[in-house]
Amino acid sequence: MNASTESRLIDPPPPKDIRESLAADFERLELGDAFIRAGLRIRLGPDADIEPAYRQWNREFIERAAEEKACHFRKAECDRVADDR
Repeated sequence: MNASTESRLIDPPPPKDIRESLAADFERLELGDAFIRAGLRIRLGPDADIEPAYRQWNREFIERAAEEKACHFRKAECDRVADDR
């Protein structure tokens, strides 16, 4: 191992810190999910079945995220080609 490689290595956090971080991330995901479901409940009404609307929202969210990622990759490729000129 040379000096430049050694300087880039860091000690991983202790397992307790990793568990706490993952637990906090999971809590944020759960909270976000609860907000989405609450918004659908308000939009559709108290007696509506929100599960189909939630699945549709989730599908659309994933599709938008994939489109945005593809757009970023295309832009990066265009920028790379322009830099090569």
